[in-house]
Amino acid sequence: MTRVTSALHTSHGYRISSWAGENLFWLQTLMPWTQTYGAITANFDAMTANIETMTSNFNVTATNFDDMTANMETKFGKSEASWSKNPHSVWKREREREMNAHGFSSVEKEYIRKHHRHYPAENQCSSTLVKHIKAPVHLVWSLVRRFDQPQKYKPFISRCVVKGNLEIGSLREVDVKSGLPATTSTERLELLDEEEHILSIRIVGGDHRLRNYSSILSVHPEVIDGRPGTLVIESFVVDVPDGNTKDETCYFVEALIKCNLKSLADVSERLAVQDRTEPIDRM
Repeated sequence: MTRVTSALHTSHGYRISSWAGENLFWLQTLMPWTQTYGAITANFDAMTANIETMTSNFNVTATNFDDMTANMETKFGKSEASWSKNPHSVWKREREREMNAHGFSSVEKEYIRKHHRHYPAENQCSSTLVKHIKAPVHLVWSLVRRFDQPQKYKPFISRCVVKGNLEIGSLREVDVKSGLPATTSTERLELLDEEEHILSIRIVGGDHRLRNYSSILSVHPEVIDGRPGTLVIESFVVDVPDGNTKDETCYFVEALIKCNLKSLADVSERLAVQDRTEPIDRM
């Protein structure tokens, strides 16, 4: 079963430790100003002590964080409190909310947090899909890792040519089968991690509407019905084309990825039958 979560980002804040690290320059700039105004200095020092206390716990609730942001805006103006709207913080908090809402398991959440980091801009959408495949991870990875032969499992690709040596930064020219609103795609290899089993690509050209498209696909071992299986996670971020909504864009891309993941499962499971993988309790 494939599960989907769309990251449409509207809220802010998640960890006070990130605030302290990312806004050192702001603090250093603000301190001389506060020294000029004794009353504000006292308030600022008290709030700083409170921040340090919360930082020691490495977390703070969204309500407290929002209240503190409002207090910052009251004391120092909205321009000084703009750090709270850091897009990375917004994304992380919203992704946690979406993962909980769409029922990802704790294992899936951990893999997503660790490997699937996208930071969508206001005009972009992002989504994550999960697929469980009844085939061992080495078989699934043998298909996924072939940046030069995506047509081994992607049903919409008719031809692929890699320019130069196969390495990080390599480009591939992909011909798309008729029936889709595209004919060609130029894609760059961003990451190929043989140990962690992660592939990342970015679309840099072609005849299609997927601008600034970037995807991450990771595969992880698991046990399904007592046999070696594979958890596949694929996430993406892409611009929302003019005339379309975020929901429409995510729906279209998700439909393509679902087809690719289903085909990946079909091909991998056929290979697994040929491989005659033994049950876990017999190995």
